[in-house]
Amino acid sequence: MRALTGCGLSHTASLILYAAQAIRGHYRGTGKTGWGHQMLTDRACRQAKGLEKPYKLGDAHGLYLFVLPSGYKSWRWKYRIGGKEKRVVFGGYPCGSC
Repeated sequence: MRALTGCGLSHTASLILYAAQAIRGHYRGTGKTGWGHQMLTDRACRQAKGLEKPYKLGDAHGLYLFVLPSGYKSWRWKYRIGGKEKRVVFGGYPCGSC
């Protein structure tokens, strides 16, 4: 969560992500969820390069870093409500002020 709060997320988005991660056990401690998933590190996010096709670097519980061929990266969260898939884009990574 520390990497996200300083990189363009609004205060409200940060709180939503923090609450979702706290409920699922994806904050503090080892950085692993109950399923043993390792969180994305700032280093892994910075080293992600644009390829021929867009791709995702998954974090956990629907949160991922989306990398475009141009090299632009954005945080996105995929979730479902009433069986319909929804997506929220939180902003670019890293933000210009980081």
